[in-house]
Amino acid sequence: MPRHTAAHASSPQHRRTSGRHPVLKAIALAILATIGAVGSAAVAMVTEFDRALVSYDADALVTNRPSVRAPSASGDPRDPFDGRAANVLVIGSDSREGSNQAIGGGTSRSMRSDSTVIVHISADRSRVEAISIPRDTLVDIPPCTLSNGTTTLGGHAKFNAAFSYGATQGDNVGDAAACTIQTVESVTGIRIDGFVVVDFAGFVGVIDAIGHVTMCVDQAMQSTDAKLDIEAGCQDFDGTTALAYARARKGRGMPEGSDLARIGRQQALGIAIGRRVAGMNLLTSLPDLYRVATASARAMTTSPNLGSAANLAGLAFALRSTPLDEIAFITAPNVSAGDGANVLFAPGIEALWDAIAEDRRPAIASPSASDGANAAATPR
Repeated sequence: MPRHTAAHASSPQHRRTSGRHPVLKAIALAILATIGAVGSAAVAMVTEFDRALVSYDADALVTNRPSVRAPSASGDPRDPFDGRAANVLVIGSDSREGSNQAIGGGTSRSMRSDSTVIVHISADRSRVEAISIPRDTLVDIPPCTLSNGTTTLGGHAKFNAAFSYGATQGDNVGDAAACTIQTVESVTGIRIDGFVVVDFAGFVGVIDAIGHVTMCVDQAMQSTDAKLDIEAGCQDFDGTTALAYARARKGRGMPEGSDLARIGRQQALGIAIGRRVAGMNLLTSLPDLYRVATASARAMTTSPNLGSAANLAGLAFALRSTPLDEIAFITAPNVSAGDGANVLFAPGIEALWDAIAEDRRPAIASPSASDGANAAATPR
């Protein structure tokens, strides 16, 4: 598979969580944190949960795919990926359709992927790697077949354009996910086994369902574009504020136009969400469980293998013993493209892609001083 490289190397930026609680009850990715916490519990309200969940079969549209790893003999039939390594693509959509227009601002019918993370789950369920792909990474986007039978042209563009190419009318999430998967597989050689897409309204709904998320911010931050205005210090974010914090990329208290620093803030926010959900003891409160489970289902568009309470519960159960210090958060190594905020994948990034594709622990360097994950806030 072709992979795009550049002239100067950089080390992967990474974070590791700490602790020994069940992994999906505190995983530092917003939607996977909520899936894990309610997944195994949601079986108590399967009908309502499954009714709210929307799934698309993007696999039917993706071509020239990397091979599927064979399952091991110790597979768990309750796990939708049954005894093999799995790569789940988690996509945050910036759609302005419907209720997202009031939340995100603007009137455009187009949508792009505001954030994209490859979540690799090892075959033995002992570890998880979450690799963030900067949205401003310049890549070769391959042609993509859409559900109406047409094919996009593709071309050299920012990575997040792939999602937009698939969403020809601004609201076709299944096609958008398929084109993003096609691009990820083309530039990385990693087989994507499932996907989750979350839009603005869904993210806000999940945060409001869990009540709040607590963050400690070391300096005041203001962004007109993201509608963010917060003071320094520890504070509780509601859904609207959490979304603004996750989206902001320029303004007071943040590097101008930096998507890399924003990725770091999103990782820290995800950790805080996971801790909040893990501490709610949802199984002891049916009203809380119902509220969080239904908000999570309404937030997500998924691949069919993740499109049911039973499958999410099976994955959560399979990961029940994975320690939090075996979750690594990596920003794909990159270098400046020399034209503003755009970046290129760094030379040598193939080592990271190959490790994930072969289910090996990637060699992760110590965080650099420029690691956005350490720059803006501490999850609480």
